[in-house]
Amino acid sequence: MKQKELTTVGKIFLVVWIVLCMLIVWALSSIPVYKPTIINFTNLYTCEKVEDQWIAVSSFNVGQDIYLCGNIRLSDSTQKKEIQVRVYEGERAFYKHEIFYANVMVSSMDKAILVNTYLSPGIYEIQINSGRRVLGVVQVEVVSQ
Repeated sequence: MKQKELTTVGKIFLVVWIVLCMLIVWALSSIPVYKPTIINFTNLYTCEKVEDQWIAVSSFNVGQDIYLCGNIRLSDSTQKKEIQVRVYEGERAFYKHEIFYANVMVSSMDKAILVNTYLSPGIYEIQINSGRRVLGVVQVEVVSQ
């Protein structure tokens, strides 16, 4: 008699276990799949706004706002993506410590990115990254007025 009760309890436990497993699988399959937002930044150049147009410039005065222009494309145009802006002093100075670093949120609607820092006269390289991926590098010269 006890043996029969144990097998009945075991069968009930097994059925409950199978139903719970099926519910877990169903719940996990109904969760939407995460798609990462991928950014492409092409035709990177330094620019300034003249009237309502962004024009390319290669040198800036000390204290002048430095903007980066280019074509920003996101895999999901409704989202924003964080990118990193790094400024290095000198030419081809990637392995030296950056003198400016900032995280900037961008969208597909953005036309220009402000590099919000004060730079002394000299030559600098500005690098745009998304994580470890380098999106672009541009060289800029800052001259005294």
